Amino acid sequence: MEQAPPPEPDREPYPATDLEPYPVVAEPAGEPQPNWKPWFAFAGFAGALLCTLIAVGIILAIAGVDENTDSPAVTVFATFMQGVFFVGAALVLARSIAPPRAWHFGLRRAPLWRTIGWAALGMLSFYVLAAVYATIVDP
Repeated sequence: MEQAPPPEPDREPYPATDLEPYPVVAEPAGEPQPNWKPWFAFAGFAGALLCTLIAVGIILAIAGVDENTDSPAVTVFATFMQGVFFVGAALVLARSIAPPRAWHFGLRRAPLWRTIGWAALGMLSFYVLAAVYATIVDP
């Protein structure tokens, strides 16, 4: 009985059909999962939150904007800054143990159109549920 040749290294390791589950992504050979400390989560959260509050407060003060305003621009800006500091905290703490790699955070390649479809479904679901909530609660 003949064996099938091994898959080509540049081919994407996805199932043949959309009905099959994705394969489990293991760490590359010779590169074990970093031994991150449990307190990293708390330190990263607290540090990122503190940095966000300080940075957004300083920038809003320089711009002369009241931080208690309900302006969508202030909300979007503060949310963006919060995201930057949370990602930064994760990368800084991860780097203290080993150089961070995408697979350390569970990131991997995914089929483009399937990913776009799931993202679109998620966005549509959010807007539908937000509309239903707004109708029921009447904010």
